[in-house]
Amino acid sequence: MNKDFGDNKFVDVAALPDRAESIAARNENLALKNIKLTLNESSIIKYSDAVKKSSQETIVEKPKKDQQSSATKLEIQNKIDPSTLGIEVTKVKHTRNGGVAISCTNKEDVKNISENIKE
Repeated sequence: MNKDFGDNKFVDVAALPDRAESIAARNENLALKNIKLTLNESSIIKYSDAVKKSSQETIVEKPKKDQQSSATKLEIQNKIDPSTLGIEVTKVKHTRNGGVAISCTNKEDVKNISENIKE
């Protein structure tokens, strides 16, 4: 602790070890935070790497008769059940002229969907 005696300031010698421990603890804490920041920066994935990993296979099913995409989607849902067939569907999107685009994680799933829809 600093004691004020007019213009002269004196340091309490008894408090120096406590201050030294406090400063050492702060330095150690800052070093740990710096390590954590370095680790977080190295785990950042680039956009191009993320796109490479997320490859999807897509099939576009068009209706035999003129209808809306929602009707086509319902027909497909009534014909196949992805969970019982073991198919992993990642996205279903409405397309023009009543079609539906179905995205899966691999080619086998797309082939399986195509075969089951035709039946």
